[in-house]
Amino acid sequence: MVTGEQNPDSDTRAKILGAQSAMNKFSFLFGVHLNKRLLIRTDSDMLAKNLQGVKVSAAEGAEYAQTVQKQLREERNDNEYDLFWNGVLTD
Repeated sequence: MVTGEQNPDSDTRAKILGAQSAMNKFSFLFGVHLNKRLLIRTDSDMLAKNLQGVKVSAAEGAEYAQTVQKQLREERNDNEYDLFWNGVLTD
């Protein structure tokens, strides 16, 4: 009987259940929030677009990267962490 749905084999099913289990852990949620925060800054208009420009020198690229590093360092404080932590907890 063909129902249009396919059942995954046992190996695929085990991988799906393992991924689902990992995603239900707080550490996964914390990591997703942290990665999102970092990617927003590193994929910002300034960094991503400027690094992809055809006329960008290595020195200019390094300067753009240093600017983003500086922004990240400035955000590394107790107040920012508290905001981040509360965002993770409310999600």
